[in-house]
Amino acid sequence: MRLFTARPRLYQDLESGNPTLAAYAHILASSGTTFGSLISIGAGDGYVDLSLPLAWKALRYIPVDISQAMVEAAVETARQRSIVALGLVTDVENTSSFLEERLEAEAPPPRLVVCLGNMFGNLDQGERALLMRLRAILDGPQCRLMLSVALGEFPRPIDRATFDARVGWSDLRALLSAGVARRTGEDALRIEEAMADRLVVAAGASDVPGADALLLSDGPSGSPLLHLRRYAFPPLLNWLEQVFALNVVDAQDCALPSVEEVRLGIALLALRTTSPGTQ
Repeated sequence: MRLFTARPRLYQDLESGNPTLAAYAHILASSGTTFGSLISIGAGDGYVDLSLPLAWKALRYIPVDISQAMVEAAVETARQRSIVALGLVTDVENTSSFLEERLEAEAPPPRLVVCLGNMFGNLDQGERALLMRLRAILDGPQCRLMLSVALGEFPRPIDRATFDARVGWSDLRALLSAGVARRTGEDALRIEEAMADRLVVAAGASDVPGADALLLSDGPSGSPLLHLRRYAFPPLLNWLEQVFALNVVDAQDCALPSVEEVRLGIALLALRTTSPGTQ
């Protein structure tokens, strides 16, 4: 269970602090729903999921992640707490994956789908593609989607020196190296040793108006590694409602300690569809 207990510092700061968990609790309480399943997209080791104040004995927990080790950690911890869990190892951006079919079959409604830790802001193919895929499993009475997204802007100028000094990537070293290894077949440990010389930082893209985006890529292979996005709160809400008919049930803007003049916060959103027959 080392993966579950030895968590990266930034992940702890952003997602396991008491104020953030308290905000999650407030938003979940406002939904007034006892869910049949919790589907966590980009679950990691399940630490944050399993901290949520839910009626765990009444639901099935389905952690979804590209990392088999992380899914296994989340499932094992859930089962130690007598929670019914079914892990799915898949890339949610792979349109040929089995994701929707398995979730339709294995996740009893009403469903709570969560994308926490700004997973929504780290999508290679953009936010629109994932939301279109999730719509099918959200079309049901009292189904909910909960997002946590990073707010603010990245430091300027957008270059490697500024990124290293004011954003940082050391906690992502192993993740970035594994991404290069998957794409190139090179040895991950050798890539990790050379990552300081390989990493390229440039402006990225987002489907959401007003979002600020960075693209981290591997210089020698040209492989994209991470799209990092931060959002402006009102434009994000408007986009979710106008494009996907997702109405906000509750939202909180949780300010984090600022980095120099750059405002950074986390927005916590609970959304519901407005399709006929939903509540």
